[in-house]
Amino acid sequence: MKSERQNLKRRQANKVEALVARFAKLTLDLVFLLHCLGCRREGAVICAGCVGGLKRLERPYCNRCSQPNSGHICAVCLERPLAVDTFWVPILFEGPIREAVHRLKYAGQRVVAQLGQPMAESTASSVASVDAAAPVPLHSSRLRRRRYNQSLLLARELGKTLGLPVEDGLLPKVKNSPRQVEERSREDRQSNVLGSFEC
Repeated sequence: MKSERQNLKRRQANKVEALVARFAKLTLDLVFLLHCLGCRREGAVICAGCVGGLKRLERPYCNRCSQPNSGHICAVCLERPLAVDTFWVPILFEGPIREAVHRLKYAGQRVVAQLGQPMAESTASSVASVDAAAPVPLHSSRLRRRRYNQSLLLARELGKTLGLPVEDGLLPKVKNSPRQVEERSREDRQSNVLGSFEC
């Protein structure tokens, strides 16, 4: 009887804790929404003026992995072919975009996923033959800790803007690999995710 009461109290405490955490994240989102990461003006995550100033990938770059090089296919992709046809890099990972991604992934600021819209607009001409958006999943243990998948949030914005269906279950993560941010080289990052996903 005593252990049942303790379990009930623990469950109630967990529910209260989860509600407080959700409220805190919602409050952060509302406050964060008011200031542009580029110029700090009120009104959007990144305002229209700063979106226009974001750096895009410029040629020459590899047609498969988008790494800067002399053009065509880079030596690394020729030596170690990827299992995908190509990558699109709509916006370079620097400045306000880097800060936005970090806030989305590590600070619980889900409102940043609105950046899926300018991402979609900058890649619209490249995805004419795409059938669906398939976000990269998190392992179930990481998803429990974070409570959301940032890739799914971005994919939903992308899908909304481009009129694409979002296929959330297309790439299940079957191996809980270390976080990519901990891997330094391109080869380490590729080895880290090898066998992590099924299709």
